[in-house]
Amino acid sequence: MRVMTPADLPLASNISGLGDHPHLNPPRSTGRTFIVIVHSLEQAIVAAEVARDNHQTLHLLSAPGAASAAGVGWFAALGDIIAERFPDLSATVTLDCADEPGLALGALRRGLKSIVLTGNPEAIARVTEIAATYGALVGQNSLRALDLGSVADPKTACARWFSVESDASVG
Repeated sequence: MRVMTPADLPLASNISGLGDHPHLNPPRSTGRTFIVIVHSLEQAIVAAEVARDNHQTLHLLSAPGAASAAGVGWFAALGDIIAERFPDLSATVTLDCADEPGLALGALRRGLKSIVLTGNPEAIARVTEIAATYGALVGQNSLRALDLGSVADPKTACARWFSVESDASVG
């Protein structure tokens, strides 16, 4: 049997931002957070189920530019649904607003506590200042994440990701 490594799984680059959706539990400071990029509610539910079943902390990231493509309300509702269905899951959600500061501000008004914003450094700085008044974070750092966008079997991919990343963090 071939051992999976993180390199075997589809990863996203230049995705960032940490924080809590107002209705999700904050990540525990002990243990590892598994970062998964989701493109649908179904993928988010699968990732949450696997995280819950493996007693893991989960960080759900939207697909790049999802604020524009799917809408701020859609992703906020996704966070609400995950919180409702998985009340004991320690999880965060982050919405990627691409280079759209107006959408980032909309996400803050909608209650999201973690967003990704790229583009104009001055706009990012201003949105970051505003985000602080909401108790929210604006991220730009690259995080290692499993992207479920092109994965045929999200459940297996998540289980492998959690296992591979857990093994990598031990050594």
